[in-house]
Amino acid sequence: MDERDLVKAAKKGDDGALAALFQGSYPFLLKYLLKLTFNLENAEDLAQETYSKAIENLSRFKGASKFSTWLISIATHLYLDQKRKQKREFTWLKQEKTVRKLKWETQNNNQAWDDVMEALGHLKDDFRVPIILKHYYG
Repeated sequence: MDERDLVKAAKKGDDGALAALFQGSYPFLLKYLLKLTFNLENAEDLAQETYSKAIENLSRFKGASKFSTWLISIATHLYLDQKRKQKREFTWLKQEKTVRKLKWETQNNNQAWDDVMEALGHLKDDFRVPIILKHYYG
């Protein structure tokens, strides 16, 4: 069976056709993800997520491109989502570390660290700055 026939059969619920599509595309997909991530474990995880998304959305695959191209598109979106999430986590951890350091320095200098300071430390700059300016400096 060629790729188009496998896709049609897989859409009709043929697990063997779906397995054949995945087996045929796995080496290609994994090599692509390795080039993106430079990490085998992460590449394998993303490949697994890609196949999961492909199964969920197989009915949406129109066949305008090759099946492997569609998988690459899914994998790319998952990778970019992962990078965005990592960036948000890094930013949050950096801010959390800064708040903990400031709290420690404040307490070491026998200054008060109250719940308000704790809460302010968890706000983004665009919310924290106006609150501080209004509340503390009128």
